[in-house]
Amino acid sequence: MIELGYVALGLRPPRHRDASMKIFLDASKCEAHGDCVLAAPELFDLGDDDEVARLLDATPPESLRAKAESAVKLCPVSAIRVEG
Repeated sequence: MIELGYVALGLRPPRHRDASMKIFLDASKCEAHGDCVLAAPELFDLGDDDEVARLLDATPPESLRAKAESAVKLCPVSAIRVEG
């Protein structure tokens, strides 16, 4: 399989993100406690009918790192991790 990059397609890569941080949410571990939503509402959501939290932004700006790391620490089932 051949993967074409932005340049090959004549497009510019997005510049609005600092891709050094990536957030992962393991839905198989999530029990919808909602602590992540309290710690980082910009990054996580939990609707009325949701059985698991939803990750709103997997590559947030660096300015949200502290909130992302707080969500990791507060998750009682260790369903969240931050890399980068």
